[in-house]
Amino acid sequence: MQSQSGNALAAANYYPADGDVGALINIAGVGILKTAKNSSAAQRLIEYMLSTEGQRYFAEQTYEYPLSGGVQPDPRLKPLSEIKTPDIDLNQLRDLQGTLQLLREVGAL
Repeated sequence: MQSQSGNALAAANYYPADGDVGALINIAGVGILKTAKNSSAAQRLIEYMLSTEGQRYFAEQTYEYPLSGGVQPDPRLKPLSEIKTPDIDLNQLRDLQGTLQLLREVGAL
């Protein structure tokens, strides 16, 4: 959208300061279930996702931070090393029912 609008969007990435919870960084994971019916195809997909070509796709097309393959993130993204993340023990974020209730209250579910 940004390139289509001539870089004139009314919104932009916001990076909270001082370890605000909004600066929490989650890393997507991938795996293969033991019950997978086509584990060899799943393995090839994972290998592609982690390849330089796959990481380039994530960096250039979806503007995500690449995690492997020597690919650099889009220069418009703040370097991860400059983002002050919150000091949160993720094991303490267990209240799934409370989270679901909040999402229902705001109409997200």
